[in-house]
Amino acid sequence: MNPDPNVGSHRPLHRLIICTTCRREGSPVDAPSDGGRLHDKVQALFAASPDRRGFVVTGVECMSGCNRSCTVALAAPGKPSYLFGGLPPSDETAVDSLALAIQYRNSADGDLARRSRPSSFRRGILAKIPAAFAS
Repeated sequence: MNPDPNVGSHRPLHRLIICTTCRREGSPVDAPSDGGRLHDKVQALFAASPDRRGFVVTGVECMSGCNRSCTVALAAPGKPSYLFGGLPPSDETAVDSLALAIQYRNSADGDLARRSRPSSFRRGILAKIPAAFAS
């Protein structure tokens, strides 16, 4: 049996995307980036989670939210994409990131009402991008 919960799945793949180069103002340049630290925390939680079905955690270099770091995004086929910023690289943000990804995956239409989102994500939304139109 393949341990990857996404292999062989016919469900749309949901992505939790974290900028690995985000560096909050005042962070030492010679220290690991804040975004990289957040990504590592989320990745460790994801690896230990029993509920990884249907989504992946991805790190990318620069999502152009430099003035609002750390930035986190969600994307999936047929659902709106979200971009959040101004997030600290804390344990709470990491836990909330994973909870948000599960909530997004479980939402049929991808809608993440503000009050229903984990506390770290009730603010700091930079964009909600409508799902792409079918051709």
